[in-house]
Amino acid sequence: MAMLIPAFGVGTAVAKRAVAAYQEAFQAGMVSTAQALALAMDREIGAYRATMATLAGSSALDGLVPDLDAFEVEARRASAALSTSVTLLDGGSLRQIINTALPPGAPAGRISAADFRAVAATGKPLVTDLVIGAVAQRPVVGVAVPVERAGQVRFVLAARLQPERIARLLEGQSSRGMGFDVLVDSSQRVVARSREHEAYVGRQAPEWFTTSTAGRAAGFLEGISVSGQAVVLGFARLGTVPGWVIGSVELRSNYVASWRRPLEMLALGGGLLVLLGTMLAVWLSRRLIQPVTALVRAVQALGTTGATTPRLFPPASGVAEFEALRRGLIAADDALRARDLAKQQADERQALLMREVDHRAKNALAVALSLAQLAPRAVPPDQFATVLVGRIAAMARAHSLLSKAAWSGGDVKAIAEGELAPYAERVVLAGPAANLVAEAVQPMAMLLHELATNAAKHGALSRPEGRVRLVWGFAAAGDGLRFTWAESGGPTLADEPQTFSFGSRLITQLVERQLGGTIEFDWQAGGLQVGFTLPPGKVSRGLELPPQASQHAVQYGIADGA
Repeated sequence: MAMLIPAFGVGTAVAKRAVAAYQEAFQAGMVSTAQALALAMDREIGAYRATMATLAGSSALDGLVPDLDAFEVEARRASAALSTSVTLLDGGSLRQIINTALPPGAPAGRISAADFRAVAATGKPLVTDLVIGAVAQRPVVGVAVPVERAGQVRFVLAARLQPERIARLLEGQSSRGMGFDVLVDSSQRVVARSREHEAYVGRQAPEWFTTSTAGRAAGFLEGISVSGQAVVLGFARLGTVPGWVIGSVELRSNYVASWRRPLEMLALGGGLLVLLGTMLAVWLSRRLIQPVTALVRAVQALGTTGATTPRLFPPASGVAEFEALRRGLIAADDALRARDLAKQQADERQALLMREVDHRAKNALAVALSLAQLAPRAVPPDQFATVLVGRIAAMARAHSLLSKAAWSGGDVKAIAEGELAPYAERVVLAGPAANLVAEAVQPMAMLLHELATNAAKHGALSRPEGRVRLVWGFAAAGDGLRFTWAESGGPTLADEPQTFSFGSRLITQLVERQLGGTIEFDWQAGGLQVGFTLPPGKVSRGLELPPQASQHAVQYGIADGA
């Protein structure tokens, strides 16, 4: 009785805590599910916005008289990609100009059911609440973006987001038996449901749902559903459309069952304590002998196992002296395993570095040999040697930069400063922190060397007053890193040359073949303009420098007023 009475008291406390823990876990799981669904919906709406924004930038809508026929072809292509219709509306009257839901060439003319006046007024994208489509006469959601030209919204580009599509997305995410997921717009109407979508789309959400979710980003609720069932739900607001709420709904009976069964199991376990009490004496006697035997085996095996070999130590015995000895042995085993693992990792890193150095050295020699073989021969030997030495020196600087970074890549600013150091007072660098992968460092160094050499011979750097500005920046998400080389103050350029020198051809090959990017030359009278873009796989964002460090990093050339 001295043992069992406290045990029953502890069991009761544990039961209460277990019930609370199961309830908290169930609620947290439903809220997490709702937040995951909200992220999925944000991605879906974001994809629509991105496609529409890309279409809004079409050159067919440029100029005083846009090429609507050409734009309709692009719009129908985008409509097929989104599996929905795309509509172009006049920015002033909001009347439809093109509607891909109609046959090609068919006049549109009507005003859309969704109110897109806010897009025309603010110039910002919009996702509407659920409306009845003007053409399809079915519930739809409008996704609209402005088409701005010369600072004015000339058109509004809209697409239909079908509730059925959202319902399929919710259905694909749902895995519960009787539960369902529901999306509600800012007017508290059902946009989509993972179950019985057609029966509930457009219906008003219960008042308790509207009241309880107001002003909250996420949470857990209990109430009565539209169909009269007692339910619990976790909800979360969408990030792209803050007025919309998505809920993960479950029957309250399932919620209660989730913690009632553990409670019943705990009650059964309490009854077993009586039986366990009768067996306690035998168990205690064995408990003193078994840990000793297990610790002897562990001591005998100590130091003979590898870093990944399973441990042979016994579980905690509850005897203070035995536990202290067991922990000491575990600590010793941890130290031995850590030593073995550190040595193994060091050996692997050394082998990898040796292979990388060997590969880079062979590659550098191959490139140097190609430069010597392919360079034009119709030049004086001393000039040939000077040009070749300059190109090999650029490769050597790139090699040193890679060596300092353990062959992990190179900083764009550091590469540019190294190659343009002889002209530091006449060159301005500007751009965010960015890193190149290891394989792109050497081609980039040679590219900047060739541009600088060309400018020193024929361009802006051939005159004392000449200046060069190198600017880089990340384009739209996933579009890589864009560079612009702009010369000014050099000799006046008459026109684009009829033939390109070896250096110019080398520049093009470095960008297109070595770096996998694109390049454009613009032979302006005031100086050569070169733009080139590196693909996302060659670059990554670096750590942003603080304002003081950023200013110091590009301070040469500032005095020239560029």
